[in-house]
Amino acid sequence: MTVAPSLRRRAVAWRRFRESRRNRQIATISGHPRALPTDPNTHRPLCRARLAALASVAVLAIAAPAAAGPIANEVAVFSGLDKITAEIEPIEIPIDGAARFGSLEIRPRVCYTRPPTEPPRTTTFVEIDEHELSGEVRRVFTGWMFASSPGLNALEHPVYDVWLKSCKTSSGGKSDAIEQNAP
Repeated sequence: MTVAPSLRRRAVAWRRFRESRRNRQIATISGHPRALPTDPNTHRPLCRARLAALASVAVLAIAAPAAAGPIANEVAVFSGLDKITAEIEPIEIPIDGAARFGSLEIRPRVCYTRPPTEPPRTTTFVEIDEHELSGEVRRVFTGWMFASSPGLNALEHPVYDVWLKSCKTSSGGKSDAIEQNAP
């Protein structure tokens, strides 16, 4: 009686599979250096897919720290440009304080930065009033300013430009030294 070639191939493949599985189990039991790690619950060798999945979970658990909230600072640092004299002046203002720059009065309400482990982002909520010659006070800007993009939500005034540079703590140390790329 002759066995069909396809059945013979299946039998050979099945025999090889059993032998390789038996060899892995023997290598695991004997502590062979090429032995696969075993599952502590079933004491069976872990397959490569399970090993890869476990490794990726471990890497993600270590590499992905918890997101921290924004850091509130006590001093906001602005730059002011007088378009008539072409002078740029640094302006440091405590939170909820006020400073004059020409005819403008600048009042930052909050100044937030991120921890050094996260991408830099410095933001402030600011109110800017203009004191006119008639003694009238007019609000010219209220909103958020971003140090990373000074052109976004910056003050549009015919004589003055004001933009956020960074934030500082009360001790004078900059909490956001990376964001000095503003003009």
